[in-house]
Amino acid sequence: MTVMTLDNTHKLLAGTLALVLVTGLAIPAYADRICSAKGDSVTSDTELFASATFQVDGDMLYVTLNNTSDLDVVIQSNILTAVFWDNDSFGDTLTPVSATLPNGSQVHFDTPVINVGGEWAYESGNSIGPNGTDNGIGSAGFGIFGQFNFPGSDLDGPSAVNGINYGITSDGDDMTSGQKAVTGDRPLIQNEVVFKFSGATNFDETQVDNVNFQYGTALDDSNIESQCEDAPDGPISEPQVPGPTVAGELLSIDSTALFLAGIQSMTVWMVPAVAGLAGAGVYLVKYRAHRD
Repeated sequence: MTVMTLDNTHKLLAGTLALVLVTGLAIPAYADRICSAKGDSVTSDTELFASATFQVDGDMLYVTLNNTSDLDVVIQSNILTAVFWDNDSFGDTLTPVSATLPNGSQVHFDTPVINVGGEWAYESGNSIGPNGTDNGIGSAGFGIFGQFNFPGSDLDGPSAVNGINYGITSDGDDMTSGQKAVTGDRPLIQNEVVFKFSGATNFDETQVDNVNFQYGTALDDSNIESQCEDAPDGPISEPQVPGPTVAGELLSIDSTALFLAGIQSMTVWMVPAVAGLAGAGVYLVKYRAHRD
């Protein structure tokens, strides 16, 4: 009969802990695609900054478009009005579902709204956009976009997407300085918009590339190309709605998603960890009781 020594038991416990660490604390999968860009404006002496995040959840694709600059925007040609991209591995059709403002974003110079779908359009086709891109979302026409096709109301005519109306100004914009077009003559969005599409079951966001950010109302206005990188799955920004309370504090939907994601992530690795430790502990107790 094989006798289990205390030294062997310690080795077993160490091995169990190692297995728990390897399986329970695994590195998260990289699925989100974050594309950021920095470039010089061709119409003024300033720099432009933008980002687009691509996330898939089941059949849904979320594209979060953000004017990340902290600089003041004083001319309309520095308003972010479109994003274009390629995904050569995806051959299905995306259907626009919504275009909404998440927490931290707002409309200026018009009635505050969350749904801005009536001011944006999606288009796809072979090399429709700058630098041969096949997909685009825009609030200006550029000779590419026609009628808005995200669900929503036409908030500021015409019904076709046109001009800088509901384009995205910078996070650091002083809304009182600059041309009339950026100080009250046209409705603008500050910060970011989340675009939601269905039909993304086979969409691999890690294959998104050739992302271009277009500004102004003409393709010869500023266009900056991005660098893309994969990132761990993060919470998806949803429309502005009140969230639940934790310790008496009202959470935003972004905070709620992050809070729940944290609990879920913690649960995933804690369950096997606790189970493994408990099993090893029970075995050690039984061995010592038998030995005594």
